[in-house]
Amino acid sequence: MLDKAFGSKYFSVLFNIFFFVVPLGATTCASMGGLSKGRAKTVWVSASIILALVGAVLAAIEKRHSKTQSRIAGNMHDANAAIIDSLEFIAERISQLLECWDMHSRVTVYAAVKRGGEVVLCPLARRSYNPDLSKEGRTFCRADEGMLSSLWRGEGRGMAKAVFPVDRDEREHWYVSQYHMDEDTVRGLTMYPISMFGVRLEYNREPVGALLFECDDQTRPARFDADFMDGYESNSAVRELVNVLQSEIYAVRTIIPGLIHHETYHSMPEVPVGMLPEKKS
Repeated sequence: MLDKAFGSKYFSVLFNIFFFVVPLGATTCASMGGLSKGRAKTVWVSASIILALVGAVLAAIEKRHSKTQSRIAGNMHDANAAIIDSLEFIAERISQLLECWDMHSRVTVYAAVKRGGEVVLCPLARRSYNPDLSKEGRTFCRADEGMLSSLWRGEGRGMAKAVFPVDRDEREHWYVSQYHMDEDTVRGLTMYPISMFGVRLEYNREPVGALLFECDDQTRPARFDADFMDGYESNSAVRELVNVLQSEIYAVRTIIPGLIHHETYHSMPEVPVGMLPEKKS
């Protein structure tokens, strides 16, 4: 099927051929005795008719192409929405199974993407019983800052937890001094967790993202204790859902940019998406 831009160029070429080259050729032949003036006029009229027909065909093709493109875009939008819905459902169900579904907790699914020459972790799905905590915040997180950095490096069997000061000011200072987050980033956070628990997501032993649980309940600073971590590892239903999550992120890794509707993300330099660290031998 003709591309719209190609169709326009093709039409322009035909226009030049039939309206300038053909009449010029016909007139030249007539002047040289090859064609009578009447015959030259007939050739010119015939060429005009052919041009009109070709133009009509190209216009029809372009219109059909435009409709097809619109339909494809609509189908892609629906497919992307279905993928996000699936990720959100799985994340929510995991939280419920781990009894981490309340007004003070949330879970976020991050996918690893290589953008601008560096690894970033982009939040594809975020769920919480509290609608305010489900709000999207940063468009991406650097893989070398915060808890995500230790997860990405595979420390602690790919699992990590953290407890922060209950006092809000002390907490913010801790984020900056210990997690190397800049102050503007800290001020833009949609949640100031007191405790966190994260897991590195892998497929065929290659990292594809992260699953991060956060809680801002001041009465439960040790929300993600050893019992919670044991529950995560021993709950077969949770493990099955995590496996599905990992497989799904791996399957859609090449279209992840299309799943993220953030201007900040898309303004970053384009770099092909793929599995990020090289597989260790």
